[in-house]
Amino acid sequence: MSARESLFRTRPLAWLVGLALASGLVAILLLVFGEEIAPPASAGPTSYGTSAIGYRGAYELLRASGFPVVRSHDPRARALDAGSVLIVAEPVDAAAGELRSDALRALLHVARTKGCPAIVVLPKWRWQGSPENPAWVADVGRRRDADVAKVLEAMLPADATVTSGISHKADREGRSTWWARYAIEVAAPNLLKPSGELEPMLESGKGILVARLAGRDPAVLVVSDPDLAALLLDLLRQLPGVRSAVFDETIHGYEKRAQLLSWLLTFPALPVTIHLAVLGALAVWIGASRFGSPRRAEAALREGRERFVDTTARAMIGSGGEASSLGRYWSQTLDAIGDALHVPPAAAEARLHRIAALASREKVPEDPVALDREIEIAVRGGAKPERWAALASRIHTFRREMLHAPR
Repeated sequence: MSARESLFRTRPLAWLVGLALASGLVAILLLVFGEEIAPPASAGPTSYGTSAIGYRGAYELLRASGFPVVRSHDPRARALDAGSVLIVAEPVDAAAGELRSDALRALLHVARTKGCPAIVVLPKWRWQGSPENPAWVADVGRRRDADVAKVLEAMLPADATVTSGISHKADREGRSTWWARYAIEVAAPNLLKPSGELEPMLESGKGILVARLAGRDPAVLVVSDPDLAALLLDLLRQLPGVRSAVFDETIHGYEKRAQLLSWLLTFPALPVTIHLAVLGALAVWIGASRFGSPRRAEAALREGRERFVDTTARAMIGSGGEASSLGRYWSQTLDAIGDALHVPPAAAEARLHRIAALASREKVPEDPVALDREIEIAVRGGAKPERWAALASRIHTFRREMLHAPR
């Protein structure tokens, strides 16, 4: 291989390998850290939200404390396992702010089926996003108590009715069933009134800040006010066997179904898709450059005996025995044809004419009488090298057509 060919092959190959490695590294980084690099912009109560009503702070607090926590975009909540807890931070749509009671009921059913406890933070605020930045809120207002009660009702069995109500008066201190006391610094908090469907876990005054739904196993905890989200870490410690937390984001509208094409065309997979497309195009370009444009169709190579005869004839050229070799080859060919076709013994000229008659009858293109004359001329007067090869090839073709052509 020449140096030029070696350079032509190895340089594109090096680029190709380099791009492949870079694409693989980028794919791994984006799939692992994609949401941290470019999280969805949300002003609502999601684990992405950094506004006053967002839960990014609670999410990061759990991570900083060493408690494993992930986000779920799967309606089937496949991230849940026997050692995890489902966290639903306000069952409202992050874009429109509408309550999603049916979606909450479905999520709690999935968690119960998997044997996982759940923590639900009840909604409190209505908001309007800022036109300047979609991650900011421009205006915030309280929800009606009836909306909060409707969410609580969605957590109960279908035939149950809510007997608890909403109150807004709390003491400055909250008392928990795990003997911890908390300062309540929330102005006009949402509290749940005591009722038979709630087992208080954190109380203040005559209201309940955190409760467990009665008769539910695994446990379902209700946090009455989202401004108490900082209690999440302590609540997780009250759930035996829980080793990780799953923040559900499907209820906020961040739902990803198993659609490969849709996933490949959205962040964080989109840059990987672009890398792979460029890599494929480069591979095609290198392949086309390596093999070049198609060569013109050449005449079919003569294979087998024809090629052998041509090679042998050219090898005899210049040896000094071209004439005798050609004459002997022609004589042997006529003898072979005569024996195979049972031509009666006769003088050479008579035998030639009988073979010529057979060739004419079988419609063989070559006239042996004319070919015999050309060979005689070549033998007597000498011929150019190409002429010797051409005559030898014609003798072989005539023999083949006489002896092997279909009859």
